[in-house]
Amino acid sequence: MRKRSRRLLVLAWFVSSVAWSLSAQADLVGHWTFDNGTASDSSGFGNNGFELGTPLPEYSTDVPLQLGGGQSLSFIGDATHFEQRVEVLTNATLDIAGAITMAAWVNPTGSGWDAIMAKSPLDGSGSNHAGSFEFRIENGGRRLQFLHQQGGVDDTVGYSSTGTVNNGTWSHVAVTAVDSGEVNFYINGALAGTSVHNGNFGFFTSSPLYIGNRGDFANLGTPFDGAIDDVRLYNEALTATQIQDLFGPPLEEYPGLTGVRARASSEYLPDGRLAVNAVNNNGIQGKTHGTSPGGAMWLTDGVDAAPEFNIDLGSVHTVDQLRVWNYNENANATCCLDRGVKTADIYVAGADGVFGAAPVISGQSFARAPGATEDFSEVISLGGVQARYIKIDVTENHGDASFTGLSEVKVTGSVVAELAPIPAIISQVSSDLGGFERGSAHLVDGSGLLYADAHSVNPDGSMWLNQGTFGGGNDVEPEITFDFGSEQNIDRMKIWNYNEYRPDLPDRLEELLGRGVKQTDILVAGEDGVFTTLFQGLELARAPEGGDGLDFSETIDFGGVKARYVKLDILSNYNGRDFTDPFGDDGLANFAGLSEVQFFATVGGTALPGDYNGNGSVDAADYTVWKDNFGSTSDLAADGNGNGVIDAADYTVWKDNFGSTAAVAQATVTPEPGTMLCVLQVLLLGAGAVRRRRVQ
Repeated sequence: MRKRSRRLLVLAWFVSSVAWSLSAQADLVGHWTFDNGTASDSSGFGNNGFELGTPLPEYSTDVPLQLGGGQSLSFIGDATHFEQRVEVLTNATLDIAGAITMAAWVNPTGSGWDAIMAKSPLDGSGSNHAGSFEFRIENGGRRLQFLHQQGGVDDTVGYSSTGTVNNGTWSHVAVTAVDSGEVNFYINGALAGTSVHNGNFGFFTSSPLYIGNRGDFANLGTPFDGAIDDVRLYNEALTATQIQDLFGPPLEEYPGLTGVRARASSEYLPDGRLAVNAVNNNGIQGKTHGTSPGGAMWLTDGVDAAPEFNIDLGSVHTVDQLRVWNYNENANATCCLDRGVKTADIYVAGADGVFGAAPVISGQSFARAPGATEDFSEVISLGGVQARYIKIDVTENHGDASFTGLSEVKVTGSVVAELAPIPAIISQVSSDLGGFERGSAHLVDGSGLLYADAHSVNPDGSMWLNQGTFGGGNDVEPEITFDFGSEQNIDRMKIWNYNEYRPDLPDRLEELLGRGVKQTDILVAGEDGVFTTLFQGLELARAPEGGDGLDFSETIDFGGVKARYVKLDILSNYNGRDFTDPFGDDGLANFAGLSEVQFFATVGGTALPGDYNGNGSVDAADYTVWKDNFGSTSDLAADGNGNGVIDAADYTVWKDNFGSTAAVAQATVTPEPGTMLCVLQVLLLGAGAVRRRRVQ
């Protein structure tokens, strides 16, 4: 019955996609599928492209599974191939004003600027400016970016997603923008960031439309590194449902615990073959794994004679099995599948991290990977052993003399704990430091957490810092409010103070760590948003110097208080700034920040994941709730992963828990408390909170 229900779901999705496409086709002004080895336009407007560069971009049969066949176009985004591109000659149908949608399937392999589509620059501007529009992936941080000029010379303005694009796997990416309205980013059908558009969009240029590059290609530019497929350009802003239809029905995946962290005896750093990339689904598409290793697999450094791969589940679990995809890089006929693990001993450890003297499995064998994008995973049963840490101690690889690696490891099991995490979103913050990726959302997304609850010392993309008075800011009353979506009995809060560490700036080490919160009031509120003080003048410890690799978190006992909102009203920092004094110091002393915050409740006080209608079982009626509210950011009964929007990930929560009932939920589907990226066990119903007045 379950297999049949999945088929019916895919059929229903297909029918809705066809109905939508018939109604919206008139606004599609460019559609490049790259099928049949051409860059011709199938929109009906004749915006055919032609390939340029030396050598030309290459066509490939490596395509997203959702497209079901055809071809993609591959680019080599380096200094030798910087002119590779598709060009479409300018014409009136490409002069887009008022609103726009750009969408494509991408499979990036590098870490530089990856241009997806651009019509740049405006006439008279430098070649590195965005022109009418530009859509790209950011270097390093891998966020999506939408840029355009504002009618003048060299006047590019840009907007960025909050979500990031994985390397080594196909992802569907899209951006919609309405002049003076909103800019919305999507990754795999799910909302990945929203910004208010500042206006001045819709200025035209005689420059061609570029795919896989932009107007400064002759000056090394920002060529795409990887493959692109099914590129679409619309002269309107599509809805969230229409973007989801472009992505298609979610691919069936193998279950696995979320928020898993990893470390290894060594890592190959040049292109990001790190341990974490073998537990974070990079490279995975449905049940298959790709062949591109950069950012999608783990590999040793080439001189590691005793390779180890260590997994941290975040808390003690009853571990059922490991599912392993061996090292699948297929560079050429002689490299590199022999780098895969052939035999290994497997050890486990509890919360103390001390591995047993004897392995739980000795001499486990692993098959050599096929070097193709397919499902070649192997299952290793651990028989319900209780563990937080798992070590794969490699004893032999498949013959490579230098390197050893793995593509992906998934772990299944259930948490062994009296406490369950409470996923939270940020409902209100006094300010975020702009331009440095230190937004408040990083406090609750696990972005900086490392193996064994350590936290990264790099603040960009992993910590929150307020604006202070930097750059003309005026936040000298820092505060932040967390929202659980509904009232919860909060047992405790776990908090990591701000731990930015820059050994290259020895004169500023004290000042950077001094941005951490010293004293704060903690207030709680129910559904009515009226706050009362739970802790007054609570003092937090200063983060340690050079704390990368250390768990310096503190646990604060909330005593089971019932609340929907928790507010930190920050009173002082470790730089000596008293935020209750309106005439205090200014400058660098005004910053206040934190690294991570987690909340926990007693198990049994939360809802059954996937039970979107609350009847105590996960059934077909819950799918209807999800489908009817798809794309909503206000009615969040079906927000199964707690990201504030009903999207494809919430379907996965429903699918993975289909058939579960409340009677078995605590034993089988409770998420681990070591991460905030868990299956949602409360329903997020986004709301505002009331700011407490300070005593002057």
